[in-house]
Amino acid sequence: MIQKLHCDYSKVFQNIDSANSDFVLCYGLKDRQLVTNAIFATKSGIVKQLEFLNTTFTSDISLIAIGSLKDNIRCDVQLLKDLNISKESVFIIPDCSLYNIKNNTFLNIEDTKITSVYEDKKTCGIHLKYGMNLESTVNDLDKEIKRIQENLDKLVFVNINSELLIDKDSCGNSLSTYVSQNGLGNIKNNSVVFECHLNLQSTNSDEVPYVPLIKEEVNTFNISKLATTVSIFVPFNTTDTDSIAYTHFVEAIKRILTQAAYIFQKNNSFSKLKCMTFVLPSTQVYVNILVCENEREEKQIEWRKFLHNMFNLPLSAPVFRSSQSLGSVIKFANVLLNPHETLTYVPKGESAIISGKYGYHHYMQDNFNDAGWGCAYRSFQTIWSWLLYQGYTDKAVPTHKEMQKCLFEIGDKDAKFVGSSQWIGSTEISYCIDSMLGIQSKILSISSGSEMYEVARPLIHHFKSGGAPVMIGGNQLAHTILGINYDITSGNGDCQLLVLDPHYTGEEDIKKIISKGWCGWKPMTFWNKNCFYNLLLCCPSDEEINI
Repeated sequence: MIQKLHCDYSKVFQNIDSANSDFVLCYGLKDRQLVTNAIFATKSGIVKQLEFLNTTFTSDISLIAIGSLKDNIRCDVQLLKDLNISKESVFIIPDCSLYNIKNNTFLNIEDTKITSVYEDKKTCGIHLKYGMNLESTVNDLDKEIKRIQENLDKLVFVNINSELLIDKDSCGNSLSTYVSQNGLGNIKNNSVVFECHLNLQSTNSDEVPYVPLIKEEVNTFNISKLATTVSIFVPFNTTDTDSIAYTHFVEAIKRILTQAAYIFQKNNSFSKLKCMTFVLPSTQVYVNILVCENEREEKQIEWRKFLHNMFNLPLSAPVFRSSQSLGSVIKFANVLLNPHETLTYVPKGESAIISGKYGYHHYMQDNFNDAGWGCAYRSFQTIWSWLLYQGYTDKAVPTHKEMQKCLFEIGDKDAKFVGSSQWIGSTEISYCIDSMLGIQSKILSISSGSEMYEVARPLIHHFKSGGAPVMIGGNQLAHTILGINYDITSGNGDCQLLVLDPHYTGEEDIKKIISKGWCGWKPMTFWNKNCFYNLLLCCPSDEEINI
């Protein structure tokens, strides 16, 4: 039976109730009996959804179970056969009601104490450089794909930076040893690249020679050729053998080939493809998505909306823009990304932490001396960088002068303010967010730093809902909040805040920043009990946007 469920359903529940979903599709790590993603489907759309979803998840993730949400609807075993899914490999759950899911019949991430699907220092990202060569008509594409897939066991995977070679006969632990010895066990920051080559020399001496049969057919054919190299992402756990790695590598290529056929048949034409890897919100699970290069913007938006629909994602937040893909480069000169991820912290109560990338902006960056007055500007730059990485804007992070000019143009400040060294607070930043980005924000106020627990629940909801970093201002000091831990059992509602301090003036030295507390968890005593504080929560709209 399924042991655990690792998922945050909060983002899809509102859509599920109104969509009258009939099934829940459970994907995850089968060897650990760990469900990582629950995706809901209707009876009329389940075939289309399964056909596509099975090609997108990284090859370590597979379909574990199909649950019927309604008593009068059952999963047809014939459906599994049509999709080449073995009924022995998938659990069929007849009474998997939405009520039971919401009420934690399956354990969620908080219950299992799991903070990541991929354990730090033990998981590395593998990039397979695969040359996709297709020559076929669109109608015969399935046959061409099947022919290629049947010969994938002849592939050899070579790492050009070492002597690593993985083939179907590999049985040792050379890849695991290489990853461990080179300190590459961080899936977010480290990767190993393998090139895929075809081994034309047969190693099977028992192969029976055969005479090829040639069938001649006289007709007019519209044959297209496609030759392109795609980079396919595969998570690798250091506990896996080379044999397991080879199986995952081949499966990853099979899935991408099937996805390519799906796209070409959907578009009724061949196009040059690019493979991009994305992280699904709230689950930390990766998907490989093919996109057609040089496609018109309206077609790209149509494709992204299709993806949101397949994965039950709302249209209020972009997920599949190229800037959000794994390895995409948004240039912030000398800015550290997500320094909080190097912290070691064990929560003692209910906790919520920022999701997504952001840049750490602080005093003295960009060769600009703003020490003593620019902390709120820097906090706003951190918030903006998060919005940029999450795809809410394509505009570059603004300078201090650009923020000041905005406040002058909307009538909040006079002309002398532009180019000055005047401090600003949460209210001014909210004006800038609205005017420069068209994004609404709200301000929470407390009369004393000792009352920080009063905003604990709103902060937890904010971060669990995918909110931006929070600026907090008081006593002419600004900080950036990245997370909260609220221990209601302590009796006094004790809370700790994960704080990113913009007052840092040194180099981008992560060890120094962490060891000196410029990024770290702060107790309630960190805040001045005699000061009034405003917290700015940037809240991208729940309404449909141009994803």
